[in-house]
Amino acid sequence: MKIINAPNILTISRVFLLPVIVYLFFTNTQISDILASFIFIFCCVTDFLDGFLARTYKQSTLIGQILDPMADKVLIVTTIFCIGIFQKISGITMIPACIILCREVIISDIRDFVFASKIKFSTSHLAKWKTALQMVALSTILLGNAFCISHIIFIGEILLWLSAILSIISAVLYFIRYSNAFIS
Repeated sequence: MKIINAPNILTISRVFLLPVIVYLFFTNTQISDILASFIFIFCCVTDFLDGFLARTYKQSTLIGQILDPMADKVLIVTTIFCIGIFQKISGITMIPACIILCREVIISDIRDFVFASKIKFSTSHLAKWKTALQMVALSTILLGNAFCISHIIFIGEILLWLSAILSIISAVLYFIRYSNAFIS
C-alpha cells in the first residue's frame, strides 16, 4: 500500500495551509479575513474528502491514521488561538475555546498512551461529529468576522459552545473506553 496517496496528500495540505491562515490573521484586513475564512473552509472540506477517499478506495494507511487526527487538531487549535488572539470572538466565548483546547491536549495524551500500550485506538462517531461541529462553528465565526455580520458571529459562538459540550462528552467516553489501558 502506497504511503503517498490522494487522502494523505489532502491531509498534508491542511498542515501546510496553516501558516497561510496564520499569516492572513496577522495581516488583519477584510480581504485577508475573507481569504483566511475560505482557506479554513477548504481545509475542512479536505478533512471530509481524505476520509471519504481513503474508505472508498481502500487507501487507508497507518501514516494517514496518525496524520489525519493530528492535522484536524492542529487546524482547530491554531484557528482557536488566532480567533482568540485577534479578538474575533467575545470574551466569554473563550471559555468553550479553552475547553476545546484542553480536550485536544488530553485526548492526544490518551491516544499516545493507548498506542504505547499496543491497544488499537479508534475515533468515535461522536468525536467525528464534534470535529465537524467545531469546523462549522469556526467557519461561521470566521465568515461573520470577515463580512462584519455580528449575528453570524453570534451563531458561530453558540455552535462553539455546543462543540465544547460535545468535546467534554467525547473525552469522558474515550476515557471510559480506554480506562483498561491505564489500569494494566
